[in-house]
Parts: sequence; structure tokens; C-alpha cells
Amino acid sequence: MMTTGGPNQLVIKQTYMNHRIITEVFKALRKNWGAQISIETRLLQISNSFMQDIGLDLDFVFNLENAGYDINPETGALEQRVNPGPWNRTTPISLIQQSMGWAQAPPTNVPGSLGGGTAGTGFQISGSFLDNVQVDFLIRATQAHQRSRALDAPNVTVLNGQMANVQFGDHFNYISGWEAVIGIGAQATTPLTDVVDTSFTMMIMPYISTDKKHVFFPMMSIQQTALIELQTFVTRELVSDDPENPIIQELPVQLPHTKDNMITTSALVPDGGTLLLGGQKLVGETEREMGVPALSKVPILGRLFTNRNKVNDESILLILLHPRIIFPDEEEEKVFGSFEEGTTMDIDISMQPPGR
Repeated sequence: MMTTGGPNQLVIKQTYMNHRIITEVFKALRKNWGAQISIETRLLQISNSFMQDIGLDLDFVFNLENAGYDINPETGALEQRVNPGPWNRTTPISLIQQSMGWAQAPPTNVPGSLGGGTAGTGFQISGSFLDNVQVDFLIRATQAHQRSRALDAPNVTVLNGQMANVQFGDHFNYISGWEAVIGIGAQATTPLTDVVDTSFTMMIMPYISTDKKHVFFPMMSIQQTALIELQTFVTRELVSDDPENPIIQELPVQLPHTKDNMITTSALVPDGGTLLLGGQKLVGETEREMGVPALSKVPILGRLFTNRNKVNDESILLILLHPRIIFPDEEEEKVFGSFEEGTTMDIDISMQPPGR
């Protein structure tokens, strides 16, 4: 017989054996309903960059002293060339190479690239030899290597069959535009700001399998947004249209450059196992070489007329999932021990005569 003893109460009146069966049923219901899943997500970002820049700029200028362009420091006038002929002026003969600037490799599409001169200069020496033949030289040599690792490991615990949503990150404000405020005899501008959200978002709904050994994710979405840089541009706005004294104000405007990584999938993971959900691998390689035709191919001597630059960038993003099933009774037993051990007491209720 079952009766209600009040709100959210159930009173059962049955035999001892039936009470034991009912207790086991309630334990099974509590075990299945109260089961929880602890989920650890790991986002591993590995970046590796290498840059090598070797440049030589060698310029020659011939016929300097006889060019008629030497200035007398006392008179300030041009000196006449030695052994004048039919011409009283001859121009210098210049041999100039300008391949160093173009040979510098630009950055690749991989974030954190060392291209484009972001790594600076490791070694640089320059000088000039001034004589009848002028020689200008510039030597630049740089080799840089960069390796970085970043790990994000958000955790969440959710009941069996329930949805969990995890979101954390940063918000960056930037100037997206300007608004003109017109007053009496004056005009001002007010910046308009916007927000770029760089956050990590995870939406999951896990289920425990019937054998209690696997976790099934029928719907799972993981998204990460990263801010690469804020590009700044300058716009000009006419503040005062007075024809006699116009005022033009320069106003900066920022444009965010973001990167999004998103995975939506379903998976089956063993209890306590680790699953590679997905990832992304970016590889960028840029190599530039510029020199003088024919001269750049001569052994040893060709190095004086050649500039080389090489950039290798690699970035790997791995998204890992590690679920663990939590049963309340098992966890309580691990922490507090078994309260049932040593508490069983046998009672003999047989009727026996007194004194026997």
C-alpha cells in the first residue's frame, strides 16, 4: 500500500522483503538520474616560425673627381676636371643595385609570422669608400626562430541528458566611426565605439550509454574567436567650412582583424578516454631571391649581387575532449567509505522458553 505523506513525500507500507526490493529500485533510479558527466576540453595551439635574411647592397660610382662636380670648400664653386677636352663636364658613372628591399619576404597568412621585418635586424654594417671610385656597401644578416605553445582547458560538469553552455573571453572596444555634433558657431566630433568579442564558446548535451561505459554527444559545438590585430586608418573631415579659414580634422578609424575556429559534430567517447575532435594546420612559406642576371650565377662572386630571404611559418590547433562519468554513490564511497560494512546485525526472534 502506498500513500502520500505530504508534498513530495511517498509512504510505502509493505513487507520486509518488498521493502528491500523497493529500496534497490530507488537506488537504481537515483544512480541513473543523478549520474553526471565531467567534461574537460583542451585547445592546444602550437606555433613554429623561422626566418633567414641575408642581404648585400653594393654600389659603385666611377669618375667622381673628373666629373666637374667637386666643390671647392674655399670658393664654393665647382672645380674644373683634370685634362679638359671638348666637354667641360662629364657625369659620374653609377652602378647601383636595389634588390635588398624587394627581397625581404612579406609575412605569410599564419598568425605570428616573422616575415615583413617584424623580427628586426640581427646584424648590419654599412660604409663608404670615397675616392676616384666610390664604393657604398650595406650588409644585413638575420636569422630568427620562434616557437610558442598555448593551452586552454575549460571544464564543465553536467547532468546526464542536459545541455551545458560555457563561454568565457575578452571584449575589445575599438573606434568604428565618428559622429558630427553641430552646435552654434562650432562643430565637434564624437567617436563611435564597437565591441569585438574574442571568446571561447562550448555547447554540449552528453548522454551516458546503457552499459555505462561510453558518453554520446549527439550535438556538440565549439567555437573560438581570436583578435589578430586592429588596423588603424585615418579619415579627414571638414570641421569648419569657412572659405577663408577651412579646418580639416584627421580622425582615426579602426578595423579589427579576427580569426574564427568552429567545430560542430557528434561523437562517442569512452569513459575516461580522450578524443581528438578536430583541428587546423596552417603552413606558410615564402622565399624571395633577386639579383643581377649572369653576375648572380657566378660562383662566389655572384653572392655580391644576390639577396635572399626565406620565411617558414607553421601553426597547429588541436581540440581534445576528455569526458568522465560520475556516479554519486561511487564518489561518496570513495570519499567516505562504505557505511554498510559492519552494520549488518542478525536478530533471532525465535520463541524459546525462559532459562534455556
